[in-house]
This record gives sequence, C-alpha cells and structure tokens, in this order.
Amino acid sequence: MESTEHSYKLKSVFSYHSKGGQLDAGSILLKAPTSKNRSEVMYIKQGFMRAAAETKEGGGESKDRDTKGMSEEIDPQDLVTLFMASKTQDINTYFDTFERLLIKGGGLIDGVEPLTPFILEKLSVEDLENMFGLYLKFFLVASFLKSSG
Repeated sequence: MESTEHSYKLKSVFSYHSKGGQLDAGSILLKAPTSKNRSEVMYIKQGFMRAAAETKEGGGESKDRDTKGMSEEIDPQDLVTLFMASKTQDINTYFDTFERLLIKGGGLIDGVEPLTPFILEKLSVEDLENMFGLYLKFFLVASFLKSSG
C-alpha cells in the first residue's frame, strides 16, 4: 500500500504563531492529494508529462532509461530539474500551483498546523524546491513511473 503522507524536515526553520504561542517549525507533513486538489494535481502532472516528452524528443537520458522500479530510486531534485530545464514549461507556474495545493490541505506544519499563504512566505526557496520534488516523487509521478516500466 502506498503512503498517504511524507514528512519533510525543514532545512531553514522558521517561527509561526499557533494557539496563542510562538513555535519553531521543524517539518512539513506532505499529504497525498485528494479530489479537493484535482485541478492543481492535473495541472502539475500534465506539465511533468510535457516536460518529460520534451526531454525524450530532445534525445535526453530518459529516452532509453528503464523506468521499472524508478519511483524508489529517483532523486526528487531530478524531477524539479526536469521542469527547470524545459524550454516550454514555466517553473514559476508550477510552484504557484504547488503552493495552492499545500494551502488546500496538501501540507501541515509539524503534522498539525495547516499551511497558510502567510506561513508559505516564510519557507526558504530551497525547502519549497525540495518539497515540490518529494511531492512529485511520492504522490504525482509515482503512478506514472510504475506503469511505464
């Protein structure tokens, strides 16, 4: 059975207010998407498929690579790099979409506190990139990688 959650340990800790007190965020619990996130999920998946197809058409490494079992071994940063290297996909639109997905229940601070736009502004770019890669790996492209092997 596939996991419906994945905890990401923040590299850049930040403070936030909760229940009348100030806390330091140590992790973000990434939650598998639900139908509530359908629009964001489909947009990101479609972008991934387009960027991957572009890489294949350009003779990139993924053209001849066996994808069987790849979902376990792939580096999440490679998935982010696929978007960044694309000539046709704008990475900023995917990060904006990912942030909306997190706000709509896709992530919890320390597994408890919902993410808000104000709290997302406190995340470092490195942490956001890392979380995007992990979310892609564990929840969005895992099914594609398994079925294409």
